[in-house]
Amino acid sequence: AAMARIQVGAGIVSAVVSVGFAAAGFGAVSLALGQFGMVLGSVLLGLPYRPRNLPLLPSLKGSAEVLGFGSAVTGTAIINVLVRGAPELLLGKLQGIASVGLFARGQGLVMMFGRQLTDAVASVAMPNFARLQREGQPLAPTFLHGTSCVCAAAWSSCGVIAVVAFPLVETLYGAQWREAVPLVKWVAGAYGIGLSVMLVSSALSARGQVKTIAVTTFASGSVTVVAAAIGAHEGLKEVGIALFLASLAHAAMFFGVAAARLGFSMRDLMRVLLRSAGVAACTVAAAQAALLVPKPVALSHWLDLLAGGSAGALGVCAAVFLVQH
Repeated sequence: AAMARIQVGAGIVSAVVSVGFAAAGFGAVSLALGQFGMVLGSVLLGLPYRPRNLPLLPSLKGSAEVLGFGSAVTGTAIINVLVRGAPELLLGKLQGIASVGLFARGQGLVMMFGRQLTDAVASVAMPNFARLQREGQPLAPTFLHGTSCVCAAAWSSCGVIAVVAFPLVETLYGAQWREAVPLVKWVAGAYGIGLSVMLVSSALSARGQVKTIAVTTFASGSVTVVAAAIGAHEGLKEVGIALFLASLAHAAMFFGVAAARLGFSMRDLMRVLLRSAGVAACTVAAAQAALLVPKPVALSHWLDLLAGGSAGALGVCAAVFLVQH
């Protein structure tokens, strides 16, 4: 509840600041000021929940522990930023600015929906794993259960995005962005697979194993950059395919590290993933079936999007019940 109050309040502050400065004629700078307002709002709204023994003024006490932990976390964040930007950089060098624009639009469309899941899960995953670690309880059962839920939601939502990619792009962006549709399909698959390991970092961070995360991120990021380079040499769609294949390697690496560090077997993990895959398969099948129903040509994109999304929502509910997820 406290996290919700802080995040909602900070979001309201950001919106008010951005809109206010935009109305005053500050232009694009309004967005930057809005982000600053969000950070400031988060700090101020979080003060009432500050632990009593937490000092208000900065101090060097405990700096060695903070720097040791923070340097690995910062390194991981830098690697992630470089890896995310690599496809656009490579496309710009090898294919041209038009391909960069199409890729950015396609990737942004997928991530726009994916962030709703990541933001919701990330805000509670780390504190929960940290509590279990402090209490001396095993993290593996909670990790497997959380991964099951995340995979079912991520694979289902990204699968539906891939199915309705054409009407989604047509409706939101218009016919001039049709070339991004094949890319959206592959990027949605890659993003869904990438989300399946989102709890690994939280669980390992709770155990203080941030250096392991950094090393694994570097190895996975190297594979992704090489794959993106190969794909960018061929074309836009090929970049999507390359990122999809790289995401499989990324998931394999992180799940392997998690199994070794948290102490669960790959058989337990596969059981969890198969159940989530069953939910996703039913969801995607329902959405695909809805698109096959004939519709008036003039409203086909809107109706396809509405039918696919609605059928996907009903499909995931039915699948959760059928497979007892």
